[in-house]
Amino acid sequence: MVSNLEKGILLYKFCSEFIDSLNNYCINIKNFNDNGNLFGEYNELNHNKIGSEILYYENGQHKRIGHYNLIQNNGKSESVKDGIFVSFHQNGAIKAKVEFLKGKEIGKSYFYDESGILKCVKVIGEFGEEFNIINSDTVNFTDKFGHKQGKWISFSRFTVGSDCDAGYSELKFMSIF
Repeated sequence: MVSNLEKGILLYKFCSEFIDSLNNYCINIKNFNDNGNLFGEYNELNHNKIGSEILYYENGQHKRIGHYNLIQNNGKSESVKDGIFVSFHQNGAIKAKVEFLKGKEIGKSYFYDESGILKCVKVIGEFGEEFNIINSDTVNFTDKFGHKQGKWISFSRFTVGSDCDAGYSELKFMSIF
């Protein structure tokens, strides 16, 4: 594998940092490539992402926009996705909208093709059941006990934590209680 440095690509970072009155280490980070194009910006608090994160493709189009919050996990701060994360295709069309609450995917997630046509909806129910809707057909249903129900489709690739990306072959699986 050829590294970015061997390819002649120099990546650099611009940071503004300070320590606040509560002795927290705060930093604003902007990452640039050798052409001077911004490819990512976010903030950190004590080395954890917090607030907005924006990633860009080489062509300057948005790649992903999302928000991070801090939660306490075993007495330590941990950065987790919180709110709606939007991913984009390189042409600028929305690729996915996925909602998170305290680091866990919730509700409905929407997945689109490069021309902006809705291809799949992933639903996570209030009791933990999950399923996808593809072409108005409910597939890949998992009940609150983790049992597979109904029609299942296996996928050859995944994106943004979803089973909704293209390239699948049909399979059937029935769970018997």
